[in-house]
Amino acid sequence: MSRIVLHVGTHKTATTHIQDLFFRNSDLLAKHGIVYPEIGLNRGHHGLLGKWVDLPAPYGLPQADAAMAWDAIVEEHAVSDRTVFLSSEEFSRLHGRIVDMAALAATVAPFDDVTVLCTLRNQAGFVQSVYQQIADDRAPMEWDAFLDRAMHAQHVDGLTLNYLRLHDHFLSGFAPDQIRFLSYEVASAGPGGIVGAILRELGAPIGADALEPFADGRSNVSVAPVATLAATLIAAPKRADRALMQRVDDHVRQVFGGERTSLFSAGEVSALDAKYSPLNRRLEARLAPRQPDFRVAPVSVAPATVLRDRMDEAFWLPFCRDLAGFA
Repeated sequence: MSRIVLHVGTHKTATTHIQDLFFRNSDLLAKHGIVYPEIGLNRGHHGLLGKWVDLPAPYGLPQADAAMAWDAIVEEHAVSDRTVFLSSEEFSRLHGRIVDMAALAATVAPFDDVTVLCTLRNQAGFVQSVYQQIADDRAPMEWDAFLDRAMHAQHVDGLTLNYLRLHDHFLSGFAPDQIRFLSYEVASAGPGGIVGAILRELGAPIGADALEPFADGRSNVSVAPVATLAATLIAAPKRADRALMQRVDDHVRQVFGGERTSLFSAGEVSALDAKYSPLNRRLEARLAPRQPDFRVAPVSVAPATVLRDRMDEAFWLPFCRDLAGFA
């Protein structure tokens, strides 16, 4: 029986790490009946979205090329006994470049079994990680404005924070029993981490430890959160370059050692929790007939995390005195 698993993200749930690792180990996976095709110039499968939306170079493929790539996947594997694993977090974008789920479902319909696999991260961790990613790429908006958008628009940088809406979007093309959700936090803490969880979803007879690491084993890793905020304040209105980010990160680690830091104040975390926890509970209730044990992780930061409004004496005042040395 042929199977296709569409790993649709979401962003900031180790998608780049998964794509890098599966690309590196595609030959090993193929020996176990799991096909991870090479599409376009990326280790992920973002180019396949070109059938419906335009992605900037080098991620996108022209519409005709993307359509041909889909045709080749279906022709070669839909009549096989293999599992095709396609991964792009851009499938889960709800603002801007939105993939037509009904058209996607029609494209993969020749497969005997179709799964849409989506990993969700608690909204506090998600918002913080997205902000850090933006700061790596370009000068971000001020943190307060960014957080205000997260609260009221319920999306940041085109990425939804309302997981009920995301589920509705998938349902516009796929049946309820074709859609599966994973908790990023639960999967990360399980055997083999997030990669082990994905391999189990694929029914792979191997674990994460069987895969050869990609490069240094880490992909798309950011500096400490408060280092991102401090570096962007120094560099504004320009983007903080990587050298500045690293110098500030070194300073943060000298002050806090191995402790986690956060962009959030305690009040901001509480506000996010009040906004999104009720929506998360509604999603869990909706999924209960098919995934009774699924839970979105609490909208919070780790208990030991040093929140921004508790940093004044330990970090911000000494840091401001040393600012000239960083600039």
